[in-house]
Amino acid sequence: CGNTSECSFTVTVNDVEPPVAHCVAPFSIQLDENGEVHLDVSDINNGSTDNCAITDYSISPSSFTCSNSGVTTVELTVFDEAGNSSTCSTDVTILKRAATITNLGVYSGQYSDEVTLSAIATDAVSGNPLSGKTIEFTLGTQSISASTDGTGVATANLTLNQAPGSYNLTANFSGDACYLVGSDTDVFNIQQEDALVEYTGQTLQATISSNNGEATVLLVATIQDISVNAANALYDPYPGDIRNATVKFVNRDNGQDISGWIPVTELINPADSRIGTVSHEWTVDIGQLEGDSFRVGIIVNYYYTKDSSDDDVIITVYKPTGDFVTGAGNILPDNSAGQYASTPGLKTNFGFDVRYVGNGRTLKGHAKVLFRILENGEVRTYQIKGNAIQSLGVDASDPTNKIAQFMTKATLTDITNPQSPIALGGNLRLFVETTDRGEPGVDDMIAFTLTTAGGSLLYSSEWNGAVSEEIVLNRGNILIHSGNGSNPLLEIITSEDDYSTLQLLPNPAHSDIILSNPRLIGLNSLAIYDLAGRLIKEIPLNNISENTVISVGDLATATYVFIVKGPEGNAIFYVLKE
Repeated sequence: CGNTSECSFTVTVNDVEPPVAHCVAPFSIQLDENGEVHLDVSDINNGSTDNCAITDYSISPSSFTCSNSGVTTVELTVFDEAGNSSTCSTDVTILKRAATITNLGVYSGQYSDEVTLSAIATDAVSGNPLSGKTIEFTLGTQSISASTDGTGVATANLTLNQAPGSYNLTANFSGDACYLVGSDTDVFNIQQEDALVEYTGQTLQATISSNNGEATVLLVATIQDISVNAANALYDPYPGDIRNATVKFVNRDNGQDISGWIPVTELINPADSRIGTVSHEWTVDIGQLEGDSFRVGIIVNYYYTKDSSDDDVIITVYKPTGDFVTGAGNILPDNSAGQYASTPGLKTNFGFDVRYVGNGRTLKGHAKVLFRILENGEVRTYQIKGNAIQSLGVDASDPTNKIAQFMTKATLTDITNPQSPIALGGNLRLFVETTDRGEPGVDDMIAFTLTTAGGSLLYSSEWNGAVSEEIVLNRGNILIHSGNGSNPLLEIITSEDDYSTLQLLPNPAHSDIILSNPRLIGLNSLAIYDLAGRLIKEIPLNNISENTVISVGDLATATYVFIVKGPEGNAIFYVLKE
């Protein structure tokens, strides 16, 4: 019949099927130069699907900084048009950037000197400098740190305190939140420091007797760090410890080692580690020779170096036959040094008599030195007393410039209060150097050095930084004589007559002296003076015979100047009255 009817109703189609989220496999990504990473959906999505259509994506987290370095789980959320969503996740490793560290600058320096270490830090990929990075420099057992500047360079000053040799120098960056560890290693050479050498020991020494060729020479050297002398071409202002040096004395004539290596254990001044001293007793035998000279060199090694002929000295050893040195007076030191340095302007008095007697077979004598120190407004007086003469050396080859050196064991005493002296040390070493420039002694010179047995300086009359220098007497006289001449106790001071046959015997004298001269007549008188220049007596010689006896029994024990006066000049004798 074709009849129809209709009705209508609403059909709601619901999409209840969520999308299928697919994430990429775990991966790594490196921070950029700003220390950041930004991820896109495309970095995480791996073909997510939906039965209808995907309308949106989101990832979390999507941005990272240096603090996020390491593994982070990133979630991808997928949305369809019905609002359905699903998620997946993957692990993302945030990688730090690589840094390149390169050493710059010097790769060598001397012990005790300050060297400038530097290194540059750059980004390994771009090569751009890295600022604000801490670089630690390690050299052997030493290390120091510095931060890089705007150009990526770190600079540090390091004082080298290790033994000379080759070491690894490493510039190390320990890494930070943004950059990985980086380092660079090179070879660095620590070289020996330059030393200064000053010989301060004996240069003139008699053998133990006139019929024995053996002598003991005390070799002493002062060793200084180069920083002591600003005028030296090798000077640098960085002091080291001179006790890190070793020293040996060598015979330059034959190349033989004299002492072996001696460590510098004694400082001249315990408060100054730049200046030390070494000593060695050298036994020399000249055999049947009357005398011999040796060229001695000083070599410095270990942390320091010095081996130069400029430092060589000549040591003379000879057989004595009547040598003596005697003197008295005072000096006015203005540059004393040592633990007991005297005050400038205050007198140092001295008196000594040292000689070989018995045809050069026995060394006898004494020495006293008084010096003064102003302490807390009070002048204190100290006495050095020589109590065992150990050596004597005399060179009278130049009559206008005779020299002598002697050494004695000594004691030091504070005698400010004579009733209560204070002993300050025994078994000390007093070294005296003198120059006799003729009569009446106004140009004579002297130097005193008192040390411990090990060499520490207690008193120097005039110190130049390495050795005691002789200074001219303020008052007094020094007489030096050598028995090596044909007439050992006679000094001729005239060129118009020959007094070389004159003799005064014996010497030393006790009660009588015989003046003998069979060839010369017409002598006027014999004048006797003490060392202060005072006339003691004058004896007429009008009726001189071949042997004229002169009484000296009334003279006190001392050294006297006997002047034989003649018509053509004078002759001088130095006589010891015992």
